[in-house]
Amino acid sequence: MNALNILGSSWFRYMVPLTLFFLTSLTCISAPNYRTLTLDNGLNVFVKEVPSAPVVAINTWIHLGSRNEVSGEEGYSHLIEHMLFKGTKTREVGKIDKEIKKLGATNNAFTSNDFTCIHVLGAKEHFEKLLELQTDAVFHSIFDPTEFDKELKVVTEELRMDNDDPESRIFNLTQGTAFTVHSYRHPVVGYKESLASATREKVFEFYKKYYVPGNMWMVVVGDVEADKVIDSIKNAMDGIASAPIPETIVKGEPAQEQRREAKIFGDIQQVYVNIAWHAPGISNQDNYAMDVISVLMGRGKSSRLYHTLVEKEGLASDLRTLYFTSEDPSLFYVCAQCRPSQKQQLIDRIISLFEDLKEDQDRTSEKSNPGKRGDASLIDEMEKAKQQLIASTIFDKETAESQAQNYGQYAILGKLSEADTYISKIKSVKFDDLKRIAKTYFVNSSLSVVTYEPSAVERVSKPEMMTLENDLKMILYPTHSTPLIGMTIQIDAGGFKEGKNDAGIANLTASTLLKGTDEKTSEEIAQAFESMGTSVSCKAQKSFTTIKMKCLSDKFIPSLDLLVDCLSNPSFPEKEIDKEKEKALEGIKEQDDDLFYYTYFKGLEELFPDSPLSYSPLGQAKTIKTIKHNEVKDFFKKNYVASNMVVSIVGDFYLEDVKDHLIKHFGGIEQGKASENQKKSSEIKEIKIPNFDKPMEVVNKKNREQSQTVVFFPTFPRNNPQTPAMDIIKSILSGSMYSRLFINLRDKESLAYSVWATQVGTRNTGYFFATISTNASTWDRAKTRLIEELKIFRDKGFTPEEFEDAKSYVVGQYALNMVDNLSIAETLSTDEFFGQGFDYYLKYPDLIKKLSIGEVKETAEKYFIPEKATIVAITKP
Repeated sequence: MNALNILGSSWFRYMVPLTLFFLTSLTCISAPNYRTLTLDNGLNVFVKEVPSAPVVAINTWIHLGSRNEVSGEEGYSHLIEHMLFKGTKTREVGKIDKEIKKLGATNNAFTSNDFTCIHVLGAKEHFEKLLELQTDAVFHSIFDPTEFDKELKVVTEELRMDNDDPESRIFNLTQGTAFTVHSYRHPVVGYKESLASATREKVFEFYKKYYVPGNMWMVVVGDVEADKVIDSIKNAMDGIASAPIPETIVKGEPAQEQRREAKIFGDIQQVYVNIAWHAPGISNQDNYAMDVISVLMGRGKSSRLYHTLVEKEGLASDLRTLYFTSEDPSLFYVCAQCRPSQKQQLIDRIISLFEDLKEDQDRTSEKSNPGKRGDASLIDEMEKAKQQLIASTIFDKETAESQAQNYGQYAILGKLSEADTYISKIKSVKFDDLKRIAKTYFVNSSLSVVTYEPSAVERVSKPEMMTLENDLKMILYPTHSTPLIGMTIQIDAGGFKEGKNDAGIANLTASTLLKGTDEKTSEEIAQAFESMGTSVSCKAQKSFTTIKMKCLSDKFIPSLDLLVDCLSNPSFPEKEIDKEKEKALEGIKEQDDDLFYYTYFKGLEELFPDSPLSYSPLGQAKTIKTIKHNEVKDFFKKNYVASNMVVSIVGDFYLEDVKDHLIKHFGGIEQGKASENQKKSSEIKEIKIPNFDKPMEVVNKKNREQSQTVVFFPTFPRNNPQTPAMDIIKSILSGSMYSRLFINLRDKESLAYSVWATQVGTRNTGYFFATISTNASTWDRAKTRLIEELKIFRDKGFTPEEFEDAKSYVVGQYALNMVDNLSIAETLSTDEFFGQGFDYYLKYPDLIKKLSIGEVKETAEKYFIPEKATIVAITKP
């Protein structure tokens, strides 16, 4: 029989003085030499003569614990324990304690799920007096109202202590998670609500119901004569009448059908992990093998779990197993503490190590498969665990007190006949028993995983950036609202790095980056990411190539390892490049079939001639076909270097856990030569706006029923201080269904199905465009009205109400775009890449709020010149 749930108020705190008893099963290995009898009033008596030391232990065991409590009574059993030494009919408050101390004796009590024990230990010559004092306390306590109020406050304070003690708190949560209807789910100390409603009358009535002779065992072990002890107990019981033994109806716990999980958060530093499986109770002979497994797996530094997870792999700072052989089926526990970042990996490893117990293995060591031990090793470990249990049992037999505790526990649970067979039962446990029990009990459907984790106390209240020795910029922003991590990598390897003869090479490089490494195929990489639930993408844009990764926080390190491997050692298989060429060519055809994109790129060709901005990010068909395998590799080698990268990581991680790992991985990327684009605008040809007498029109024809018009104005790069003002302009013109263009051109004149406008800011330049989709027969009217609306906006401005509404809308939309870790990570890295600073997101709302109408109007007047510096691209039938 192993540890039971022994509680005063805090299970772990109250277990410490009794560690030798409660962490092992105690029994006497000699043949039974005790006496038992039942008195006329129903009291069960156990007496054993142990003359090795001149002491005597007197225990009174009451078959009453939290198991017996119904709704509203939770905590009553423990509260009674506190009242037993607070005055009797013949002794005032404190008198019993004083008399016991005068005799040089010690007394204490504890309450568990299944029973309450009152125990005293003293010199044998004081047996009669100690028996008298204990009997008086157990049967004649009066529950003085004043003392009751005092003890109720004490117990309530113990409840608070329980909640403050991480191990007690997670233990109670685990019991409440694993048990759904059985009363084992309730903490022995009770609940705030049940204690608040407790009265002296209710608890005293509960006491009188259960503290009856027939519901008790009195256990006496020590340097005594059994006959005299029995006579003394009979005399002490004189006048204590028999009473009905209370019937307790306990709801049976239904079989658990699936894994359960629960977590709570608090002001703590480590994660506390409890993993529990349903396990047999004392009536099931499997409990002996369970004891062996408990020691084998988690008792001592050489145990499987501790050796592997604490000493070897460093996943846990502390770990132990616990098995409670209760009256009813109970739980087998693994209790561990770890760093937050290691939580899920630790849980997975614990479960996997229990899975190893089920496997039939021919291996005799860990050499052939690190982390697993073969059957021969397991047999050796089993024998060691059995010897540990036998030795501790014999050691604990040495004192009268421990023997009294052991016999009393067996007796109150109705198993006294097994008290002296424990060692023989442990010796009889076979290797096959361990395998059978592992397969029977350690199953996923029976599992409850409970964690107590640090609250979202962010050591970093805002993102921080560091620059590694290889010039790579890394932005780190720990948040803990969800167990997810978003990461983006902006790389100066976008379309701006292409030339006339290799248009599309940026897209080909990005789209094949994750399609193979020196050691992994495209399929293996995809399967590895998917098996972790990780999503990853790589896409080339004009200003940069963006790698995005979103994963569960516990899968971040393995996901990162795989991604950095792809980033550092891509193989660019020719067959994958050929596939991506075909996709790009098909994508360009799709864009040509789309009226907006077709018209849009025709306009950009005029606005930015001979520039990568003039064509799709996919490239140009004529050049894509000619790009060679080695050219993709050369493009990668030249541009995918650390000095061209900005990495941003946002989510549920802790700096001290991941910082070294990140520096090691990203610090190993080749430095390269920093892009000149990071220092100045240079690669895009400066656009000189001619003095047109009228807008430059680019007219194209397609056999469609719709017509598309796009009006372009050259503006400025994204990091220009006028960007917030242009965002307000965009909002007033095209922010919603209540915007200028939508109301005037669609609602009032029914000219358009779709009409909208936006500002595009790249690293080196920018442009504003407005577009309208209309019926082919009204394309000229639609074009004219769109340009008119832009002129009206420039010349007449907008109302204060429009201005304030736009400011609110822009700030609100900006917030909505920062709702998840990946979006935040992308914003931080993009802002830093464009030279606005990674903390620009903190400044942006204030920049919007501080804008004046005059500043916005000035921006519109400067850039909206429809009658001159304008490109109007039109596609019509």
